[in-house]
Amino acid sequence: MGTNPIAFAAPSTDPNSPFELDMATSTVPVGKIEVRQMQKANVPLGWGVDKDGQPSTDPNEILGGGGLTPLGGLEENAGYKGYGLALAVEVLCGVLGGGNFGLKIPPWRLGRKCANNAQTFVAVNPKFFAEDFNQRMFELTEQMHSLPSVDPKLPVLVPGEPERATKKEYEENGVQLHTNLVESLRKLATSLQVEFFSIK
Repeated sequence: MGTNPIAFAAPSTDPNSPFELDMATSTVPVGKIEVRQMQKANVPLGWGVDKDGQPSTDPNEILGGGGLTPLGGLEENAGYKGYGLALAVEVLCGVLGGGNFGLKIPPWRLGRKCANNAQTFVAVNPKFFAEDFNQRMFELTEQMHSLPSVDPKLPVLVPGEPERATKKEYEENGVQLHTNLVESLRKLATSLQVEFFSIK
């Protein structure tokens, strides 16, 4: 299976701070493995396996016939729970959505065959369940913020807040790209005969 992501959002009375969860059900998304491959660096143990299903720290083995581990990593770290969660996403999207699922989805790195991926979207009007839902969400968020943190410089956050902070940082200071990625993009631009973007 792939990263089988889940996205979940809920509003609160603070319009600038909704609850926004967007996560892979694999230990890490495949992009993190690709970044390490581009950097010619190993990945932490537990991120992926080789073609024989054995734990590997080599991005080339993981991307070259191996695979990602489910959320939680290896079995001793309860990876079977992440596997169950990923399979539930496969049921909700691939099976229920009428698209390909499981082994019917072609590996995206090995060709240009149509994947026929499917998604499932569920929208719930919270007012049918709790009239004061937005206020309750705000209270829950504030409860999390009030929890003592191990490191005072790293307060307890809720999903969506780290990403909003990163977005702000990028808008103010730009996005840092690894040299190998820049060179890869430059070659791609040349091969497609398009102008390469400016770099500071």
